[in-house]
Amino acid sequence: MESKRNTEQSFCPPSETTQARLYPPSQKTAGVSPRLNASQSSASADFAPPSIRKGYRGHEPAELYNPIRGFTLLELLVVISILALLATTTILVINPAELLKRARDSERISDLSVMQSAIHFYLGTTKTIDLDGSTGNCANEWFTHKSGTANPFQGPTTMAATTSRTIDGTGWIPIDFSLSSAGTPLTILPIDPQSDGTTYYYAYGCDNSSSTYELNANFESEGYSCGGNTDAESSDGGDRPPGGAGCTEPTRYEVGTEPGLDM
Repeated sequence: MESKRNTEQSFCPPSETTQARLYPPSQKTAGVSPRLNASQSSASADFAPPSIRKGYRGHEPAELYNPIRGFTLLELLVVISILALLATTTILVINPAELLKRARDSERISDLSVMQSAIHFYLGTTKTIDLDGSTGNCANEWFTHKSGTANPFQGPTTMAATTSRTIDGTGWIPIDFSLSSAGTPLTILPIDPQSDGTTYYYAYGCDNSSSTYELNANFESEGYSCGGNTDAESSDGGDRPPGGAGCTEPTRYEVGTEPGLDM
C-alpha cells in the first residue's frame, strides 16, 4: 500500500501555486510592454536605420542624404535631338507620301480591271453591241468623268465628260450594261480616286465597227509610273509611251482590246 501511495503522489499534477512559481507570467502576456534601460536604448538607437535616427536630417553629414536626381536640360536636348533624327530618317526611308500614291495607283489598276471585265461580260452576253450608247459617237469622241482634261487618244478629238456613274448608258462610260442577258456586271462606274484637279482621271475610247475599246488612267507614284521599280505603264502593251521612246513623252496606263492600244 505504501508503494502504491508513493506512486500516485509522484504522478499528481503540480498545484496552481507551484505552476505560478515555476512559470511566472511574462510581461508581454500580461499586457505590459517591456522597458529598456538606458544602455539598451542607446544600443538600439545605434543599430536603427539612418532614416529614423533622431536628428538625421539636420545633423547627419550631407553625403548621406541623396535625393532622386532628374534629367538636366542638356540631357533632355540630346534625347530630343536623337528622336528627331530617328523620325526624319524613318520618314525618308518609308516615304509615306509615296506609299499613299502607290495605294491610289493600285486602286486605279483594280478599277480598270473591273471595268475591263464588265465590258468583256457585256460583249459576251449582249445580242446588239453598242459601245457608245444612244448618244455617244466612238468615231470622234472620247469619254471621261472629269471635264477640262487633256485628250489621251490620237483618234477621237472631242471630249464627252459627265460625272454620272450610272450603268444604264448615261454614265461617263456610255455602255448600257443593263442590256446584258445575264444581268449587270456592275452596280456603279468607278472614277479616279484623286478627286482634285484634272491630272488624274479615267478615259474611255471605243470603235463600234470592230467592237474594240481602250481604257486609260494616269499614275502618280514613282514606282508604278514609267521607269519605276514596279513600272506598269511601259509594260501594258500600249502606245503611251510609244515603243523606243522611253519615258520622255507623256505616259498613261492602258488596257483594252484595241490592237496596239493606240486609239
